[in-house]
Amino acid sequence: MLTQRDLDPSRSAPITSAGHAQLVELQDGSWWAVFLATRPYQGNHYTLGRETFLLPVQWRDGWPLILPHGTAVPAVATRPPLPAGTQDAPTSGPMQWSEHFQDARVPMQWMTIHPPTAPWYVTGPQGLRITPLSVALGDIGRGQPAYLGHRLQHHHATLAATVDGSTLAAGEQAGLAVVARETHYLALLLVREDAGMSVVLSRRAGTQEPGSGIVLARAPLADATQPVTLRFALNGARVHMDYAVGSGQWQTLMEQGDARMLSTDSAGGFLGATFGPYAYAQ
Repeated sequence: MLTQRDLDPSRSAPITSAGHAQLVELQDGSWWAVFLATRPYQGNHYTLGRETFLLPVQWRDGWPLILPHGTAVPAVATRPPLPAGTQDAPTSGPMQWSEHFQDARVPMQWMTIHPPTAPWYVTGPQGLRITPLSVALGDIGRGQPAYLGHRLQHHHATLAATVDGSTLAAGEQAGLAVVARETHYLALLLVREDAGMSVVLSRRAGTQEPGSGIVLARAPLADATQPVTLRFALNGARVHMDYAVGSGQWQTLMEQGDARMLSTDSAGGFLGATFGPYAYAQ
């Protein structure tokens, strides 16, 4: 019916782990299969989780056939003749978008870790304002971290957030995180300390590391009054982290970092990574 297990694992751009299919009959009598599969970028490393695929179904001798034996799942296929969706945000293919959080409600594609038990963010004309909480991303069972996540949709992606850290108190930090799960994440943060403000890259890559992560890189800021743009550039197994103060030039914090710690093969699970704004108070 559908299998990819017998194909050459070294083939280019493989689609693997296909299964969990549901069969759907359309009004025109055609049959389609909705199933899950993954797109590794290296070995069995993938950061997008199990994605949804759609292929036509043929019936032969009363049995459904999605693909003949030995046929790879195509990366692009002809869609059924159905009306286009009404989703404003792009969901597939190359895309570029930004979120300013100026509406009264956060758009539905953003999510929290656990349901909010107390208000810690506000949206409006000034954008998103987050109150740092004393729960870190890795503090499993201690409560809800102040994190808004959006599904990562590409293995090659540039993620950026502009943060005004002028109101941060000593011990508070705010910035941008990429999260596979509570045990595996990267966070690029503005950190306020008694000595001043710094841009800090933190990582948690397993339960042996603290919930608030370990510091991989740090850059003190001479000017803590201007907004700072924090940026991840993901490229399969590698990730580049940099920042820019105000309208200044980009400054590299770390290049050629290992992004495989965000993959399902390293972190476990099957839902894929998210990214978004995060704030924490030590």
